[in-house]
Amino acid sequence: RVRRGAGFGICPSLVPRAPFLIPRPRGALARRLSSRFAFSHGPAPRMTGKLIDRLVAATVFVYSFVLYLATMAETTPFWDSGEFIAISNGLEVSHPPGAPFYMLVGRLFSMLSPILGASSPEPIAFSVNLVSVLCSALTILVTHLVIVRLVRIWTGHPDTWTPAQRIGANAGGAIGALTFAATDSFWFNAVEAEVYAMSMLFTALVVWLALVWRDA
Repeated sequence: RVRRGAGFGICPSLVPRAPFLIPRPRGALARRLSSRFAFSHGPAPRMTGKLIDRLVAATVFVYSFVLYLATMAETTPFWDSGEFIAISNGLEVSHPPGAPFYMLVGRLFSMLSPILGASSPEPIAFSVNLVSVLCSALTILVTHLVIVRLVRIWTGHPDTWTPAQRIGANAGGAIGALTFAATDSFWFNAVEAEVYAMSMLFTALVVWLALVWRDA
């Protein structure tokens, strides 16, 4: 039907409505969506304190992981490492107390040996040794977080820190953690298949969780 009058046009009531058209959000929802999905042409956001803390922690982890990976034993070391590599690969029983959790984690890494140890002459040994590398790097990361938590207890919440206090907390955590990373005993057990690296990781996690629980 055509509407009569001063011109020709289509009656609005006869125009079909597209089913995919939805009302535009308004109010707080519209502001939230626009801030999340809209592209801003303004200046780049300022680096916040939390972002600085995370970048420093990530740098500590990456540095220690690269350090241990570069010095890791590619094959089977002496003493108990060969035993732990064997029990991880075959799900066997080791000397007391047995280390069952380490054996299960090592088994997962040995199953990935075609990928993780593709360039090694002994891919299974390389993959199981990698468990200690990863656990030790995570231990250094948690050690850094523990030191920062201790500084937080002394100086107050990070939201109240001055730039100098934040730099001091992160620098102290990084120096302390990286110094511990290069100690003789810890470094020695971080590059071979041994249970001590995983044990240190759980010890550091318990200390960090205790400090987090204190502030809860």
